[in-house]
Amino acid sequence: MRARLWNLRFLLAVASAVTLIGLGVFASSDNFLRVANPADIETLDPALLTDAISSRVGNQIYDHLVEFGADGGIIPGLAERWEFSEDGKVVTFWLRSGITFHDGSLCDAAAVKYSLERVMDPNLASPNRQKYVDILEEIVVVDATTVELRLKVANVAFLPLYIIASPACPVSAAAVAQWGEDFGFHPVGTGPFRFDEYRPDESVRLVRYDGFWGEPAKLAGMIFKAVPEPLTRVIELETGNVDLILEVPVEELPRLEADPAITVQADPMSTVRGLWFNHKSAILADVRVRRALAEVLNIEEIFQAFLEGFALPADSLVPMGSWAHNDALPGYPYDPAAAKGLLAEAGWTDSNGDGVLDKDGQDLHLVLISPAARYLMDQEISTAAAYQWGEIGVSVDLQILKSSTWSTQMQAGQYDIVFLGFAKDIPEPALFLDPLVRTGGRSNFFGYSNPALDALIDAGGATFDSERRAAIYREAQQLMNEDVTFLPIYTDIGYIAKRAELNFTWSSTRRHYLRDAFFES
Repeated sequence: MRARLWNLRFLLAVASAVTLIGLGVFASSDNFLRVANPADIETLDPALLTDAISSRVGNQIYDHLVEFGADGGIIPGLAERWEFSEDGKVVTFWLRSGITFHDGSLCDAAAVKYSLERVMDPNLASPNRQKYVDILEEIVVVDATTVELRLKVANVAFLPLYIIASPACPVSAAAVAQWGEDFGFHPVGTGPFRFDEYRPDESVRLVRYDGFWGEPAKLAGMIFKAVPEPLTRVIELETGNVDLILEVPVEELPRLEADPAITVQADPMSTVRGLWFNHKSAILADVRVRRALAEVLNIEEIFQAFLEGFALPADSLVPMGSWAHNDALPGYPYDPAAAKGLLAEAGWTDSNGDGVLDKDGQDLHLVLISPAARYLMDQEISTAAAYQWGEIGVSVDLQILKSSTWSTQMQAGQYDIVFLGFAKDIPEPALFLDPLVRTGGRSNFFGYSNPALDALIDAGGATFDSERRAAIYREAQQLMNEDVTFLPIYTDIGYIAKRAELNFTWSSTRRHYLRDAFFES
């Protein structure tokens, strides 16, 4: 099996290589940073952002009231300082004065209020709407540079969960009025770079904003190129077509590390990648089926074939680097015989001898969708999973999709199982649990709902005692493990590769911050 998986990797790399025709070479003498993105953006409207690739571009255009520092601590952003009331239900921000949006309009307390209320406007249909509706009681403009956020409930993770998040980035009301539904492709923020041009499926171009409130960017601009094929990204870097790739195909690391013109950097990330069940699927609604699929998936074999040395095992939605990770989770032992027994108990047997399990005249047929090289070894792991499930009589329709198609199908629920990754700057458990598994969470595309888990998430957010809070999140992880909510597989060791002349230090806590990069003279 392992040899077959490695052969598949070789074939996929060869298939990627045939696309390398007609690539132009750009010089970096124009002081533009060229970044290879594994997919095109979906939108640059922060109220609508849900994916990391679009967020990477948006983070150069927009600012937050507060930010993560290099050590994961919270530092000033648009707000010079902030303060929580004694009961934790009022957060006051004092903004820097004189900040302007890229269109020249003023970014003040009224702009902060407008931007947050826009997220909560049902007419916008933001996927983040309910999250903010549930927490914000009122937004009060005290004066031009002071704004109060009055909360319905205190939440110890309010800053990282709600403020250091794309929807909380102030946007220009004038630009929204001008562009309407097209604002996502004509974005206007306060960041060090302003939007210049978007070419669908090709590139996004940003230029330096000379009116930026902070230290001016050293770069003249940035170009984010959509380069889906992993090997193409490598060759683009080697030939100078791009200066930076942030999703490095790990099989090419030795090649890149041996090139004196290229520098490779690494840092463990706060990520979880794995296979997610569509809980609205009639077949997968039965926990016995989910458990059976978990117990027939040979994670150790998959890890050795594809991930050894390039990632860390994951066993929970809360990353292992988190202070709240449950180290006592039992996991899912590889046990095909037990898996078959669970499926038989659920009524799935091969009644007609065709090798496919069936029940009441219906085959056990599942649609598995995966993006092509959006995440580390996504299509290879999905292929291995489909093969292993097929070995016990599960019919799997594996679909390797263009990233935009995959995203559309995932959000529409057009699948039974999806390969998906989720990443945050710090391993704060609320950042993972609240959007992904809370009923109605902004990234809960899976139809998963468990009132007991919702109650634990609420309790974790409202508990300020760190030990008690960790215990609550450990209990939540145990519940998800028993419910077989999804199949965690790995946490990334983040690798980036850059041209040696590019001065840029990558950090998992500031993984989207390219704004301080510059070229050595």
